[in-house]
Amino acid sequence: MTIALAGIVPTMYLLGSLQLVNKAVHLMSYVGNKGLIDKSWAERANDQVVWYHFTYLMCCLLGLVIHPFIYSLLVRSLDMGMSNKMMVDCVF
Repeated sequence: MTIALAGIVPTMYLLGSLQLVNKAVHLMSYVGNKGLIDKSWAERANDQVVWYHFTYLMCCLLGLVIHPFIYSLLVRSLDMGMSNKMMVDCVF
């Protein structure tokens, strides 16, 4: 509905901004829940999930600031989720 009322570009910036805020909150909550606040920077840097979420956050930011085609990199996260689901379905 917002695309019809506002247009494609404003809707893209609105949804991109919401996704950026969502991923920033998600990253902060992950770090807090895993207890990474008390750990050193070297231990934080070794956590692969933090790197994944940070890369996702940077794609959201660069998609807003540089060019919307950078959002196409986020399709890979959908692909990874689907392959994990298919793998679980095949095992069970």
